[in-house]
Amino acid sequence: MVPAMTLIMGFSAKQAVSLSLMAVAAGSTGASINFLRTGRTDLQLGLKLETITTIGAVTGAIIAGLINERYLLISFAVILLYSALSMMLPRKEIDENEYSGHPSRFGLGMIISFIGGNISGLLGVGGGIIKVPVMNLLMGVPLKIASATSSYMIGITASTSAIVYLFRGDLYYGQAPPVILGILAGSQIGARISYKIKTIYLKWLFSVAIIYTAVRMLMKALQ
Repeated sequence: MVPAMTLIMGFSAKQAVSLSLMAVAAGSTGASINFLRTGRTDLQLGLKLETITTIGAVTGAIIAGLINERYLLISFAVILLYSALSMMLPRKEIDENEYSGHPSRFGLGMIISFIGGNISGLLGVGGGIIKVPVMNLLMGVPLKIASATSSYMIGITASTSAIVYLFRGDLYYGQAPPVILGILAGSQIGARISYKIKTIYLKWLFSVAIIYTAVRMLMKALQ
């Protein structure tokens, strides 16, 4: 959303970030309802990680008001490239039925969750591009459980960051309703069809799309 609003619709990076945070909070609510119904969300793990993530989100939102917009665009492009590469790397998937509910390396997961929250508040993303790989690759949580848990956490993270933008006067209400309605509709559809599509196809298509977007954002930042 942030690349689309900055590259296509002409919003400034800070306008796009504030709108994205509101949309992410709404989308998380819509998607997590479906995920909670399936029983795939690890609520206990999500609440523990979200405590430190929220602190990171507030820190990131404060920093966003202090730095040059060009650096926001460059930072976003770097995060997009990281996300694409982490999705493309081959890995052995953990069986959901073998998951004990006791993730490993919890302390390290908390530290990286703080970084994920910081990125969310700074760049207007949900933080899932950090949280999902951390839970899956580092903590041994199956991918679908990690995704569902991340979706539940994202709403809290984004809402907290949005409050900082609100008090600073950077939250733009006029464009919010259509963005939020579109995200709510899309999140409901996405959550319902996610179990019917082969993951490998989505991974590669999404990776190509976000690499292209990252390159475009870098080009804009360096103009």
